[in-house]
Amino acid sequence: MNDEKPTREYGSRYNATASLVDLPVLAERILADLGEEIWALRREAAASLWARSNGAACRIESSLHVEEGELLRLYIAGIPDSKIFASIGTDRYSDWANSLIYQLSEMLELYNWRNLQDLSDRRFRASIVLVSEDDHRDPAWTTGVVRKF
Repeated sequence: MNDEKPTREYGSRYNATASLVDLPVLAERILADLGEEIWALRREAAASLWARSNGAACRIESSLHVEEGELLRLYIAGIPDSKIFASIGTDRYSDWANSLIYQLSEMLELYNWRNLQDLSDRRFRASIVLVSEDDHRDPAWTTGVVRKF
């Protein structure tokens, strides 16, 4: 019989959130902390899109859904399709979008832990979705909320 305790690797923001065992509560905290990251994204998007948008403001927004009690799905909306997709009419993300997804995934992992002997044993799984312009205009879109599915 193996009485060895699992070896866990902890993200740097885990200790500050260790008492938040309810995933929707943790999601609220992450969404609040994410505000700073979103502001940085707004500044970057606004600077790169200013000339093309004739001065229109970028409205970068986020929402976080808790699915099946273990998956955090972060939605980022307000980025033009021309920046998200490799070419209009495809579902393939651009290199810029893939880089953003990686950056946001790394940020979410700061709150996570994982068992080094069993990588499927984690505090939560995470997924990032960049919302298309059409989906962002949908009346069902809500920003700044945590939804539990």
